[in-house]
Amino acid sequence: MRLGLLLPEGGSAHLPALRALCQRELGWDDARWDSEARAYLTLWRTHYALPEQPRLPALMRW
Repeated sequence: MRLGLLLPEGGSAHLPALRALCQRELGWDDARWDSEARAYLTLWRTHYALPEQPRLPALMRW
C-alpha cells in the first residue's frame, strides 16, 4: 500500500479503520485479517522501515 511508504510506522495507526473496511468489503474474518495485517507489517519492517540505530556503549554517551 502506498500509505505504508508515506505514513509513520507504515500507517499502522490506520489498521483499525482498514480492518473494518476489509472485513466488510472482502468478507475477511478475524483470523484472515490478523494474518494479512501481520504479513503487511512484517513486509514493511523488513523492506521499508529504517533500520534500528545501534545503541552506544555507556562510555560514549554524552
